[in-house]
Amino acid sequence: MLWLPAQIISAETVVVVNPQIQIEHINSKSLGRIYAMQVKHWPDGQPIKVFTYSTQKEMYRDFVISEIKMQPHQLERLWNRLIFTGTGRAPVVVGNEQEMLEKIRMTPGAIGYVETKGSLSGVKSLKVEK
Repeated sequence: MLWLPAQIISAETVVVVNPQIQIEHINSKSLGRIYAMQVKHWPDGQPIKVFTYSTQKEMYRDFVISEIKMQPHQLERLWNRLIFTGTGRAPVVVGNEQEMLEKIRMTPGAIGYVETKGSLSGVKSLKVEK
């Protein structure tokens, strides 16, 4: 019963992309494939640049569990495999929400997430279909 108030207070995660991205919504499976670095291009052929927070942050853990439908250690294992085999890269890690929004705004093909809907000027939010 103690966890209920925390759930009510927690902010909603919003998936954001660079405003040039031509899609309006994405499903959890596709979002997971993007964050697992398995999908490298948007439907129009533009390369995807993935941004995330440190794996130690609660916002990262909440996003992976609620939006991607994975456990954080599973996603981290996929990234580590890409790095150690030399077949890919992990997402770019940012330090805070302001930095995330700035990177998304300035990077063509960028995708990331924030915990607020306020002040999303210069980026586009995507509806995530469960």
